[in-house]
Amino acid sequence: MQLRKVDTITLIAVVLTAMILLGELGAYVLKPNDYGASASWNGGDLGYTVYSNGSDGYDVVSMLDTDPVSELYIYLDEDFEKNIGAAGAIARVMGFDQRAVADQLEKQLSFRGVTQYTEVDSSGLRDFILSTESDPAGKALFVAGYSLPASVYTGDPSDPIINWISNGGRLYWTASEIGRIYNDGDGVHEVSGNQMLFLGAAACIFTDSARATEVDGSGYCRVFALRNNVMSFAASTAIPNSLSMGYVYGGYASVSVVGKGSGEVCLFSGDLTMEHIGDMAQVIASGVSSGTSVVGTASGELKGGVSGSIAGPSDSVYIYVGGINTVYGRYFHA
Repeated sequence: MQLRKVDTITLIAVVLTAMILLGELGAYVLKPNDYGASASWNGGDLGYTVYSNGSDGYDVVSMLDTDPVSELYIYLDEDFEKNIGAAGAIARVMGFDQRAVADQLEKQLSFRGVTQYTEVDSSGLRDFILSTESDPAGKALFVAGYSLPASVYTGDPSDPIINWISNGGRLYWTASEIGRIYNDGDGVHEVSGNQMLFLGAAACIFTDSARATEVDGSGYCRVFALRNNVMSFAASTAIPNSLSMGYVYGGYASVSVVGKGSGEVCLFSGDLTMEHIGDMAQVIASGVSSGTSVVGTASGELKGGVSGSIAGPSDSVYIYVGGINTVYGRYFHA
């Protein structure tokens, strides 16, 4: 009987050891795909390598005159729910969960190598804008909402947010007509001439709702695998000093990057679906600016590693894996 007891214990030990070994083996066999990319330049010509331990589609976008973001601030309005009813009486606004949108955007950005971001409320936004107003190069602000606090914006051309953009800051805006409303302790207030202030043009925002079926003629929609075709709050393709991309409808584009002084304003139309959020992450991560041009592209299927070259001159590249369902992206600058 004692031998049988020892045999049972031994058998259990053997089984447990085998399970552990199989688990470790499974960790190697079944681990999630691993991705990587690198880039170098030789006389303006781009050389690149991209790899995956699975089978994935890849795209390489060689560019000139991009403007990468080194610090991204994400504004979360603590009075969003409190003031949305009054804001809706002024202009068309969208109701949504700010926290959920920020979480999804941050997740999508992290896939693409953008991990330097800071969330701010109204006081944090004021401190950020005022402390960087004179030299905001490389810094960006993302706003998904319907208003800005009076500490940085009241509709005056000398407002801190206007100076900040003109001096080199980049404002990403979505989910409302840019600059139409500001808020203070007394509630929300309407601004006239807001589109001219931010975009240098009037009557240039599509405030209705529609779905586009046509893509931009420049090819940027395909190059960056943009998906959102909901045109709410899209900007006109006729705005001076701007780059339009994505889907187009009636002279409006789903993504517009508009130069303002030394800085820029980037508008995204949409209804904050995953397609919309993915497009925003793709544009932010790629460093596209109003003056960016695509020099050349390469694409194909990955089964391990791929190396190649694209004739220049170029000074930057965005490499991504997964196409319209991007799972990995990286930006490189010469």
